[in-house]
Amino acid sequence: MYMHGYVNGGNLLTTGFILTAYGMGLWFRDVVTEGTYLGDHTKQVKKGLQMGVILFMLVKFLLLKCILGILHASLSTIYRNWWNLASTRYYTFRSFCYTIT
Repeated sequence: MYMHGYVNGGNLLTTGFILTAYGMGLWFRDVVTEGTYLGDHTKQVKKGLQMGVILFMLVKFLLLKCILGILHASLSTIYRNWWNLASTRYYTFRSFCYTIT
């Protein structure tokens, strides 16, 4: 009973996973063959691949830092209601300005 009650949804889902894994295997095989045995990668391509891997790891590290920062801010007792404090200050200032005019 997959895909919103489609009769053969499980078979379709399994076939999709198998075909995707097969395509990925063929693609990885070609990439490894080109880079290792055929030597199709020039110095410039190797440098680009290395830079891509480094940037990918940097982005993952920064994403993890953001997630952990948000988790820390949400679990911290000091900053538990920071959004309420900011809106309270804004509306207090706004009402103060309206009383002056």
